[in-house]
Amino acid sequence: MIKEYGFIIPAQESNQYSKHGDLSQFGGTTLVEWKISQIKSFRPEAKIYVTTPSEKIRKLFENKNIEVIIRPRDFAFPELVSHVADKIKEDYIIWSNPTSPFISEMDYMNMLSTYEGLNGEDLDSLVSGMSYIEYSFFKNQALNFNLDEFITRNDIEPVFVATNGCYIRKRMDVLKDGLLFGKRPFCYALSELSSKEIKDLNDVVMCNDMITIYMKNKP
Repeated sequence: MIKEYGFIIPAQESNQYSKHGDLSQFGGTTLVEWKISQIKSFRPEAKIYVTTPSEKIRKLFENKNIEVIIRPRDFAFPELVSHVADKIKEDYIIWSNPTSPFISEMDYMNMLSTYEGLNGEDLDSLVSGMSYIEYSFFKNQALNFNLDEFITRNDIEPVFVATNGCYIRKRMDVLKDGLLFGKRPFCYALSELSSKEIKDLNDVVMCNDMITIYMKNKP
């Protein structure tokens, strides 16, 4: 049976990284419109939802075949996620943030293919991020190597860090707990460029400068 996916893009007109939020200029358009174009490039028929508390963003997508789900500004994140999951009809959610503008069409295709190949009993969701082959510590404790033995970086186990770019999960599971990933997620490692996340105003400027690199690397 063919899986039906709802593509969710959360958007704000101002946030912690910029007074313009996801309406910040990026590649001749806005971050949120850039994200929509990426999704449409690999799946033209995609059902795309933008969720926002902003009337300005709602008006931006009038008559553009994009459904806008208005949400209260004071929602905690699990409330937001559950609210959106309750409003759509597709069985699966692909949640993708505008602040990860370098996830390419090929990345999305590969993540979707990977998710569809998962055994649901063993792995219940997909999370994108970056895999680091580095000596890693948490609370002064080694995570991926033994402090009593020398080991080269080539031999240590990689550490995966979620970078808030893309999540894929069954809608009903999201409704149950308000989370974008389950207890057994597949950790999908993106390239260093694809995993880049905008976190502040300097990142907005830097990522705009990196667009040329992104375009050259597209297949």
